[in-house]
Amino acid sequence: MTVTSARLIALDILNGYKPKNTNLSELLGLALKKTPSVDDPGFVRELVWGTVRYLKPIDGLISDCATKKTLDPEIRNILRLGLFQLVYLKNIVPEYAALNESVELARKIGRPQAAGFVNAVLRKAQKAQAGILPAEGKVATVEEMALKFSYPTWMVKRWFARFGEKETADLCAWGDRPGNLTIRANTAKISRDDLKNTLGEEGAVTEDCKYSPAGLRFKSNPRLEALKSYKKGLFFVQDEASQLIPYLLGSEPEAAVLDLCCGAGIKFCGIGLLAQNRARITAVDSSAPQLQKAGENIKAYGLKNITLIKADVLKLKNIRAKYVLLDAPCSGLGSVSRKPDIKWNRTENDITERYPKLQKELLSAAAGYVEPGGTLVYSTCTTEPEENAGVVEAFLGANAGFALEKPGLPLLTEQLLSSDGRFFETFTHRQGTDSFFGAKMKRMK
Repeated sequence: MTVTSARLIALDILNGYKPKNTNLSELLGLALKKTPSVDDPGFVRELVWGTVRYLKPIDGLISDCATKKTLDPEIRNILRLGLFQLVYLKNIVPEYAALNESVELARKIGRPQAAGFVNAVLRKAQKAQAGILPAEGKVATVEEMALKFSYPTWMVKRWFARFGEKETADLCAWGDRPGNLTIRANTAKISRDDLKNTLGEEGAVTEDCKYSPAGLRFKSNPRLEALKSYKKGLFFVQDEASQLIPYLLGSEPEAAVLDLCCGAGIKFCGIGLLAQNRARITAVDSSAPQLQKAGENIKAYGLKNITLIKADVLKLKNIRAKYVLLDAPCSGLGSVSRKPDIKWNRTENDITERYPKLQKELLSAAAGYVEPGGTLVYSTCTTEPEENAGVVEAFLGANAGFALEKPGLPLLTEQLLSSDGRFFETFTHRQGTDSFFGAKMKRMK
């Protein structure tokens, strides 16, 4: 089998990537699955995610240094890959390798006439980078911060107004850090301590999560497919903040639980484990592919008493539960460190209008499925108040039969609450997790 270059696969992925219209995670996963002969899958991921993460300053350098104002898309992506290596991987990738391999890519895609151009632009941009990227230290303006950390200006402007300069810089910097994998032990099969020892025997070093009693974080990211413990379903990948949502819900054995917009089912996995595999869980989603993944997860992790339903959450009939979780569709800005393409896929209107409108409709529908005396939890993975407290406040204002309850969590609860203590709230730069939000409400009897 001919070995395929990691840089060539990364180029193919970037050629297929269209901001606002492409799920980069899916594109990358499919490309690696179709090309098992790639020489270094980890390097492919680093090249793709890193290039998209720093797209703004990289494109700025290309624009300033390319003599041609209109560039062929494939050549532009070769330049992007080369510059990412020269600027952001300069302590890992030798300069000659970044330059030579970029020139070689032009030849490999049948564009040998562009090789000299690629070499010239990269060398010029490498020299110009110090003048384009703001120096370390105080960043005076929103525009400079947006360029330095590679975010849309409108997004940084929102955070600047909310958090101030220093905390916005911290939030952006943490969002640029590709974090190590976080996992949750499948406690139906193994304890966290035993899992930690098992992973150690497999050569994977982990540390306990700070807030989740079942969570571990890898010190360096292994190839999951190579771990026997992963194949046996002894753990599943889940951000630490996400692991806490089932604790927020607080279900119990034998209780009826409804998981709305369940996706691949990672949260109902946690709910089932906390209820000792005895809760009666109904999980609903409108996406057949997502429900297929959910079914695979149920089987892989040995979960029981879970019914999957393909349906529109707004149109369910004859269904009630004591515990209802709505993990609502959202802008996803809380997971930028893991999915940097999200920042280029969103507009300000998504945050102020599109998502809040849908979230309010879904929360209103979810309320109708809660039994009297039951619990309703609303959660998102976003930093934005219009999608979080704004949605909940509007709901409570229109639904006097529901009352907000203080979130209860297993560890260090006070560190995970909003400043007024009313909501579950994490931010990447404060807790080192995804930025998550959760509100717990009780339906009066």
